[in-house]
Amino acid sequence: MKKVLLSLLILTVGFIKISAQIGIYTANPQTQFHIDGAKDNASTGLPSTIQQANDVAVTSSGSVGIGTINPTQKLEIQTGGIAGAPITGFKLADGNQFNQYVLTSDATGIGTWKRAALTTIMGTQPNTDGIGDDTFKTSVVTAWQSTHQYITLPPGKWRVDVVQLLRYDGSTVQLATSDYMWVRFTFGDSDTATAPTSDFIGAAKYVSGNIFGPTVAGANKYGLAQGSVLIDNTGTTAKSYYLLSGNSTSSVTDVNKKLLRLGGSFWAENIITAFPITQ
Repeated sequence: MKKVLLSLLILTVGFIKISAQIGIYTANPQTQFHIDGAKDNASTGLPSTIQQANDVAVTSSGSVGIGTINPTQKLEIQTGGIAGAPITGFKLADGNQFNQYVLTSDATGIGTWKRAALTTIMGTQPNTDGIGDDTFKTSVVTAWQSTHQYITLPPGKWRVDVVQLLRYDGSTVQLATSDYMWVRFTFGDSDTATAPTSDFIGAAKYVSGNIFGPTVAGANKYGLAQGSVLIDNTGTTAKSYYLLSGNSTSSVTDVNKKLLRLGGSFWAENIITAFPITQ
C-alpha cells in the first residue's frame, strides 16, 4: 500500500509540473505562474488591461511580464504610462546611480549607471600641404580639389564640424584694403572627387571663410574657415568623406597673392570632427 501511495504521489507531482498553472490571489491563472496583486481579476476569462496593471506573470517560455500577462520580451514592464503622461517602472540603485547618468553595459551585457559619453569621430590629415598654395582669382572657380583630409563615418546621420586655417602669404605682395578672398570647403565621396557628395542633409553643404586686407609690408594675415554640415551615410558600411576646397572667389586675380598650404596638416588648427545626430 505504501508503494502504491508513493507511486501515486510521484505521478501527481509530475502531472503538476507538466500541466499546472499556479495562481496567487487568483483562481484563474493565465500563465505558468500568475500573481494578481490587487486580487481584482475575474474568475473567468482574460483580465482586462486595467486588471493586468497590478499582475506579475511568468510564461511557459520563461518570459516575465510586470503589468502584463503577455510579455513580448524576456522581461516586459507595462506601467500604464502614455506619451505626455509617463509612469516610471524601473529603478536600479547599485551605488553608481547619479543625476542624468545613463544605463550602460559592458561587453558581456552587464549594466550599470555611467555618465553619458558622446561619440566623437576624428578626421585624418595625411597630407602636409593640402591642395598647395591657393592663388587669388576674381571669378568663381567651380573645380574642387581634395585637401586629402577625410573622415570615416559609420552608417547613420552625423554633424560634421570643420575648422581650417587660412594664412595669407605676405612675404612678397601685400593686400590692399579692398582685397579679399572667399574660400569654400565641402566633402566629396573620394580623394579624386570634383563635386560635393550627395549625402548632405538639407541644402547646407559648404564651410567657408574670408581673408581680407589690408596687410603691412612683410606681414602675414590669418583667418579661419569654420562651420558644420550634416551628412547621412545611408549605406550599410562605414564610408570616408574627403574635404574638398574650391568654388572660391577673390577681389583680384594675382598668382603672387595666395593662401599657403590650404587644407594641409601643416596647420595645427585644422581639424574635422563628427558627432551622431537623430534628426
